[in-house]
Parts: sequence; C-alpha cells; structure tokens
Amino acid sequence: AMESAYRVGLQTQMPLRKIYWTNGHSRKFQIGNELIEVRKRQNQSGLLLSNTPAGVLYRGLSVFEPRSLKLQQLQTACERLALTENERAKMKRRLLNSDLHPCVQQLLIQL
Repeated sequence: AMESAYRVGLQTQMPLRKIYWTNGHSRKFQIGNELIEVRKRQNQSGLLLSNTPAGVLYRGLSVFEPRSLKLQQLQTACERLALTENERAKMKRRLLNSDLHPCVQQLLIQL
C-alpha cells in the first residue's frame, strides 16, 4: 500500500520493505537478507482489484488520511497512472463501488 501511494505521488518516501497482502494467514519469513511479510487483508477490495489501475490507486489511498486528501492530489495520482478517458471512467466506477472512505469517494465524484 505504501509503495502504491509512492507510485501515484501521494507520498514522497519510498518504503524500505514490501508487505504482501493475502486472504490467508499472516506470516513472516526470510529469504537471504530480506524479511518478507505477508499480511492478512481484512477487507477484500484491495485483493479483488489486484494489479489494475484501480487497485494501485485503492492501495495508495488506503494508507492516506482520508480527510486530508485534496482533489489536486487525487488528480495528480490519476495522471500518473496515464489512463485513457475510458480506463479512467472504469477505474472511477470500481473505486466508487469499493469500501473507500466517503470523503475519498466524494473527491472521486468530482474527478
């Protein structure tokens, strides 16, 4: 989620380690010098949207304080995804049907 927020410009710091989501059990294990963390995701929207543009934006928004998000930040995030108008409309529909905070959904409506 933090990496997605970084990729779409919602934050400026690149996360140092990756956390993977699962619908199975949470666990940690080590491969070489890297610690891998797999966390159970309580809501399934992030997993259902997978690696779609809507999923990238959903994960980025999920770590952001909803009330502090500005329309300009959301517009910048959408521009970084480089979507066509059709793709942007599809992404918007999928996100409006997800469990994002109502404040974020209001901003999506304004896009």
